[in-house]
Amino acid sequence: MTVTRISPVKVSLRQPVYVSSASPHNDQSLSQSQPPRPHLFTTQIPGFGSRHVHDRAPFSLWDHESATFREPVARELDWIFATYRARAIHVSLPDIIIRTDRPPAAIPLTVGGALVRFVPEDMFLPNLPAGSLRPYPDRRRADLLSSPLPLYSIPSHQQCHEIIRLLELEVDIKAIHFLPPQIIVELDMTSGKRYDRYSLASKAGGISIQYHEANESFWKGSSQMRYERLISPTDPIADNSDYLFNNPHEISPGVCLASSFVMEGNLPTSRWLSTSAGLCLQKGNKRYLSVANHGFPDSSEVFHPLPTARRIGQITDRFPAWDLAFAELDPSISFSNDRYFAASKPSRLIGVEEIKAGDWFEVDGYSTGRLDMCARGRSYVRPNMPEGIQPIPTPDRDWMVETAYSLFGTIGASIKEGVCGAPVVDKLGRVAGMFSLADQSALWAHTAGLDFFINSGWGLI
Repeated sequence: MTVTRISPVKVSLRQPVYVSSASPHNDQSLSQSQPPRPHLFTTQIPGFGSRHVHDRAPFSLWDHESATFREPVARELDWIFATYRARAIHVSLPDIIIRTDRPPAAIPLTVGGALVRFVPEDMFLPNLPAGSLRPYPDRRRADLLSSPLPLYSIPSHQQCHEIIRLLELEVDIKAIHFLPPQIIVELDMTSGKRYDRYSLASKAGGISIQYHEANESFWKGSSQMRYERLISPTDPIADNSDYLFNNPHEISPGVCLASSFVMEGNLPTSRWLSTSAGLCLQKGNKRYLSVANHGFPDSSEVFHPLPTARRIGQITDRFPAWDLAFAELDPSISFSNDRYFAASKPSRLIGVEEIKAGDWFEVDGYSTGRLDMCARGRSYVRPNMPEGIQPIPTPDRDWMVETAYSLFGTIGASIKEGVCGAPVVDKLGRVAGMFSLADQSALWAHTAGLDFFINSGWGLI
């Protein structure tokens, strides 16, 4: 259900001033050698229901016993209007969008335990990418499952595969996104199948099913809206500090990595790609640095922080389906997983089933500073392997499994790509994967599941 309420009182117009929740590393307030900041949640529980430190709401929209959200009542909406000088409030749980020209000086990530975003009053922000949803669900059809599923939890692997099996009796699936409280099915446009209006299943375990039909993915087809309009300070300058030259004379997760100069035909250009360092992983006596595969298209050499600076290693293995590559560090290079800017210290890799919808994570790349991320669901995607690359067997029956996240923090269109490759960690240091943007508005991100690497014996050094 979506609740939209417009304030009857006209709020005076003023240029919005949105305050960043993180600053770039070259700000004097942060450095690689400083300890991480305290976690920003006064109450944090697995799944939904955690409250941000700036969440001052005298009510909770999350019911711990039933593990569901409830709609705010009139007096609670009045409190939100008065507290945040809101012009309009859009409620589509677990999300609340507040339109205001005077956001609070300290931006909360939750209100009453529900996720919240603040936008200028002349802007509409959907809680999910708009997609190209088709009128295929038949509300009169019986539920695919005989038993209900929890509305705000990600189904188990077994349940997800059963839903996929039942759906594939009727449709060809390119990807399916379990995003509580709904399921988005991406139809395969190459199969040639056509579907009639109101002809497909509309529920699985009581959860609504929607169908996206387009050449672009559900995420890539979203709005070109820029995130600067949401929490919009001036664009921070990327941190391209040379941490091998400065104390502590070693590199670590999140620092700037650079490719060699990009080629055009057979000629080098003056351009290069920058991404963020991942983690140093170990399997037996093998040790490698994880990097974003797409950040090194024309060469296997890895530099820090610029291609004109020092080479730190060379890529030996690529995993395109995970957008991951392993680089062997040069003997003179020191890398430590123990420091991760303002994010928590990575401690162990986790599989996708350890991640619950509503869990909070963070990432800290060279181009953004620290960003908060809320896990929202799980995607099963048919691997799109580059031409000439053999398919890699996955633990999930030929599906790539990813976790989807809502992004919160300072991330602008001109800098957002640089954070790719940085590890996504929670307050306990659990590593869910390596950061990758999901949509063009920089509101959503995903991590490819690490189960394949965990099952293959890889872990943190």
